[in-house]
Amino acid sequence: MGVSNTLVAKAEDIFCDVTSMRTMRWNYRRVALLSALLLSVLYVLSQLSWSHRGRQTDPMGGPDQKQRLTQYDLDSIAATLKVNYKVVTNSPSPHSPPFTVAQLTLTNAGEVRLPSFGWKIMFNSVHQIFVESMISQKSIQINYGLEISHINGELYSLTPTDAFGDALMPGEARVLKLHLKCCSIVVTDSIPNWYMTVPGLQPRLIKSTTGESFSFVEDRDTPETWKRDADPNSVQFDYFDPFTAETRYKTKGVADLGSAPIPVIPTPVEVSYDNSSRLNVFKGKWKLSVDKGKELKTEALYLGEIWGLPVSSESLSGEVIEFVREPVVVRVRDKELPQAECYELKVLPGQNPKIIIKASEPAGAFYAVQSLISITDRLGNVPATLIRDGPRFRYRGLMLDVARNFHSKETVFRYLDVMAMYKMNKLHLHLTDDEGWRLEIPGLPELTQIGGRRCHDMTGKNCLMPFLGSGPFANTSGSGYYTGEDYRAILRYATSRHIEVIPEIDMPGHCTAAIVAMEARYKRLRDAGRTSDALKYRLREPKANETNHYSVQRFNNNVLNPCLQSTFTFVETVINTVYSLHSDIAPLKVFHFGGDEVQRQSMGYTPSCDKLKATLDSTERYTGWQDFFARRVAKLLQTSDLDVAGWEDSFKHRRNPLPLELYPNRRVYAYTWQNSWEGGGAQMPYLLANSGYKVVMTPGTNLYLDHPQEPDPKERGLTWATRYIDVFSIFRLVPENIYWSADVNGNGVPVGICDDREVCIPLDKPENIEGIQGTMFGEYIREEWIVDYMVLPRLLAIAERGWHAADWEYNPSTPSREKEMHEDWRRFANTLGHKELLRLDLLGYNYRVPLPGAVFVDGELRTSVEFPGLGVEVSLDLGESWTLSKPGDKPVRGRQPILIRTRSADGKRFSRIVRVPGRKS
Repeated sequence: MGVSNTLVAKAEDIFCDVTSMRTMRWNYRRVALLSALLLSVLYVLSQLSWSHRGRQTDPMGGPDQKQRLTQYDLDSIAATLKVNYKVVTNSPSPHSPPFTVAQLTLTNAGEVRLPSFGWKIMFNSVHQIFVESMISQKSIQINYGLEISHINGELYSLTPTDAFGDALMPGEARVLKLHLKCCSIVVTDSIPNWYMTVPGLQPRLIKSTTGESFSFVEDRDTPETWKRDADPNSVQFDYFDPFTAETRYKTKGVADLGSAPIPVIPTPVEVSYDNSSRLNVFKGKWKLSVDKGKELKTEALYLGEIWGLPVSSESLSGEVIEFVREPVVVRVRDKELPQAECYELKVLPGQNPKIIIKASEPAGAFYAVQSLISITDRLGNVPATLIRDGPRFRYRGLMLDVARNFHSKETVFRYLDVMAMYKMNKLHLHLTDDEGWRLEIPGLPELTQIGGRRCHDMTGKNCLMPFLGSGPFANTSGSGYYTGEDYRAILRYATSRHIEVIPEIDMPGHCTAAIVAMEARYKRLRDAGRTSDALKYRLREPKANETNHYSVQRFNNNVLNPCLQSTFTFVETVINTVYSLHSDIAPLKVFHFGGDEVQRQSMGYTPSCDKLKATLDSTERYTGWQDFFARRVAKLLQTSDLDVAGWEDSFKHRRNPLPLELYPNRRVYAYTWQNSWEGGGAQMPYLLANSGYKVVMTPGTNLYLDHPQEPDPKERGLTWATRYIDVFSIFRLVPENIYWSADVNGNGVPVGICDDREVCIPLDKPENIEGIQGTMFGEYIREEWIVDYMVLPRLLAIAERGWHAADWEYNPSTPSREKEMHEDWRRFANTLGHKELLRLDLLGYNYRVPLPGAVFVDGELRTSVEFPGLGVEVSLDLGESWTLSKPGDKPVRGRQPILIRTRSADGKRFSRIVRVPGRKS
């Protein structure tokens, strides 16, 4: 019997005794007074008993625990708990290994106390929370009685211990100090959407951490917080500082030419036009005519749908846009470009206006249509024009990562549209990774039901863990997948725009989602007594030796076992499914199997590998289990006559390409990315190309769109390859002599142009450079507008370099090459600001609006912008009102700060606000 029940029984006994006292002639008033006194005592004792009731049983463990939180309490605490995250320094001591010191403050801003037991805070950190003991342990007790545990990947938990002390009362705060692996130099490193969980209750997001504003993260406003190393005496001193208004004015401002000097982006090989002679395609009775073969009818229908014009397969008279299929030969520097994508466009005004599109193949006709749309103004006017054009590279691509954060097929459609506008022809879809599996595979429902969902489930029975800030519920970008029909819809949409979809199933590393899903399948079928079926697709081995090896992203269960037949049964089933999905829409030509960032030390430590190793000959054991896996996948692909593609990691051993003859496929595509200038990997594209591999260049220093666009801690992105990548960084890339693209290393130290042929291997087989690709991994890309912000307008520079070979790229003289490049950049930047960004605005793309620059000259505020044609607005009243900055404005005087911002081409959106210090007189 509980204490309170005992007290109630005792009260009943006393009451009976009191009533019997009447026989003893007690006064009634005295009886009533005694009863009231006893009831008051009982009430106090019962309240004390209630407050200690939780001591008896507590599934969280430990004796003497206090009252457990209710759902109401948890809801209230999560809604009012203030989380404040602050990076204190990235360089705490010149004599210590580099690490980041951060401060975490938890403030109870509500009315419900936060007890000293029974709850966890779950959060993500891309930077490893680092203490020496966590190398061998998964948790560490830190100050203030809290324990941080590494769960898996980027996921951590914060739990109170017995040393937590009293509850965190309303108005109180706890301050914690954390050490992280260096270096956290941008605000977006602090992943949002932390949440609290209590056993038996629904988890709740901590409101102060939600969304993309990062209001819970303090500004990195000192050199120690925005630099990797702030000690100027250190050999690792970081020279990068956030740009000021003056810095932007002097280094990023571009002279305004007053108009768009390039009629079409990407720049055509040959173009001439006469703006004084025009026709109008929106007036009159224009028709589209396809020649008798009808091979170009699809391209004519595409234009007809956009402009609302009829299409006929007969010879027509009057105002006609003719589609004619005949060979078009375009030459650049005595090299004939591939005819499949070449075209000729003629616009002939006059009394009998006509437009003629000639192309060798339908793709060329489609690109001619894009050029025609580009030179047509909003009123339908088209100048007299002659364009003969074709691409430098066969591969002009964009990679979208839909695994880390999922994006719907409609979002993919939007990017297929903008790729088509700028004549890009390869969409590389990163469909799987540790944090998500995004393609339905018939017969393996767990891949999408579990591997395609993230939620608060540490068991893996219902979903993956809540990685990358996806929160506790499966209703965010952490969850989602394409059904077979969704994927086929993407293929149809891409095919109609002459874009090839290259699917990537990343393996043998980056496979946490697949392994967890197939383990759930195994347990389901095993429990149903179907042991043989259960083992068919199992990807791990129960008797495997445990290792402490983690992937780059801190996963310890993300590598497929290369020694299990069930692994290759799984791989073959996936390949066959993808092959079938493509078959009647866009037959699959190449399959990308990933192969990057494999923790080689974690492969082969299993009984099955010990057994298999003894049966392999010296060739099969050439460089290890990762290469063994890659060759087996290549053989599976070869049986379906498919080419194999993978990241460069798959096809090299240390710094040397593996012999191409190891792979039976007709073509092997290597995607090169590890070129950080100080890392010594810049020569790998040419080593692979010279060895016969087909190379797709996607250097991290220039083409990784997941990196920031300024060295500013407020800019989104990862910073592992370089500090920032702006549009100019992409524009200046020289794919056929990448060493000329080197500028500074990751700390801003200038990197000299390499002329040492022993170190900087020359490109002897340029025909093996297939092309270039912009790559955007999705760790920080949780919403569609962020995709726009990160991809655009940088994508236009990728399109330019992939299609157009500028003369300055082949100029061996550094001074004249630099001069010609900057003149070309001025034309390109003006074309973006005066024309192309408005096109993107009208189509609903939320591209990044660049920040403005400003200086005072002779008392006059002068402003600049990266893309001339965009307006810069000025505010003298702290943002209450804004006026457009124009040359000749009255001098701005006074001590108050001046605010400036850039507005988008359509005037509806703005850049971040920049402060300009006021003048003293």
